Amino acid sequence: MSRGVFQRTRDLRTRLLALSVIARQGASKADFLISKIETRKKYLRAKTKYADESQKEFVKREIESLTRIQQRLAYVQVILEMIALRAETAAIAGSILSTIAVIRELLKQIRKRGFVALPGINLVLEEIYEATGEVLAEAMNIEYNDSPVLAKAEAEKILEEAEVIAKERLAGKFNI
Repeated sequence: MSRGVFQRTRDLRTRLLALSVIARQGASKADFLISKIETRKKYLRAKTKYADESQKEFVKREIESLTRIQQRLAYVQVILEMIALRAETAAIAGSILSTIAVIRELLKQIRKRGFVALPGINLVLEEIYEATGEVLAEAMNIEYNDSPVLAKAEAEKILEEAEVIAKERLAGKFNI
C-alpha cells in the first residue's frame, strides 16, 4: 500500500471525529434549549397564579406549545448523540461507508419529519449532513446521493429508539 492511502484513511478518521464533535456540540445546544424552555414554562406557571381565566387559557396553550418543542429538541438531541457515537465508532473500527450512509439517512428522516425548524439546531444538522457527504464522497471517490435500503432500515430503527429515549429523559428530568 502506498503512503497516500494511509494518509487518506487518517484524514477520513479525523473528519469522522470532527463530525462527532459537531454532533456532540449540537446535542449540548439542544440540552441548553430544553433547559431554557423548562425555565420559561416554570415562569409561565408562576405567572398564572394571579391571572384571570382568559390569561390562564392563553398561558396553558403556550406551555403546551413549549412542551412540544421541548420533546422535539430532546428527540433531536438523542439522535445527535447517536450520530456522534456512530461517527466515533466508525473512526475507530473503520466501517466508514455503512456508518455514514446511516447517518445521512437519519438526517434525511429528520428533515422529512419537520425537525429542521428547531431553533439553533438546523445549522448543526446541515453542517453534519454536508460533512458526511464530503467524507462519503472522499471514501468512495464519487458523489454520493442516495443511501442504500439497509441504511434506511437502520435509520428507522435508530429514530424509534431515539423517540423512546427522549420521552424517558424528559419524563425523568422534567416530569413531562
